[in-house]
Amino acid sequence: ATLTALGHKRPLFRLAHALVDADSKSPIAWYAVGCYYFACGKYKKAQEHYWRSTRLDPRSADCWIAYGCACAARDENDQANVCFRAAQRWHSGSHYPMLYMGMEHLRTNNVPLAGHFLKSARSMEKNEPLCCNELGVWAYRRKEWSEAIRWFVLTLRLYVESDVAGKSSLSWDDKEAYRR
Repeated sequence: ATLTALGHKRPLFRLAHALVDADSKSPIAWYAVGCYYFACGKYKKAQEHYWRSTRLDPRSADCWIAYGCACAARDENDQANVCFRAAQRWHSGSHYPMLYMGMEHLRTNNVPLAGHFLKSARSMEKNEPLCCNELGVWAYRRKEWSEAIRWFVLTLRLYVESDVAGKSSLSWDDKEAYRR
């Protein structure tokens, strides 16, 4: 998934082939193949491989979420939400399925329902910058500017406090956010 997000197609291609060569019945192998096609923008092919991965391991939330993202990329809203609900069913303690359902509802402009899922995700995981960012987008879509700023500032604070930010030299000043 990291290679997909970074757009590293060649290493992902090599990894996927090595995994399929090692064990063609491995759900992780087909997940990696789906990630390669997703990174290439071939969402239909990605869906096919994510589907195969979910058939080999129906309990894998990562596979279901990736499958849902591929469906969302093809504007298949209903199928995307089915995938995210499947991830939620198998991993009810994780905030990610709720977060992705909220993001999908934001994408399709179903703002009230998006808020329900995003707030649920936030209640499950308070320190998730992506969740706070999406709540900021949700507030922005509702034209609640001060609430949107509050969420975006919190997002940046959480990012700066995270381990990832600790490796960089970022600093943040609240006044700067309001000035810009």
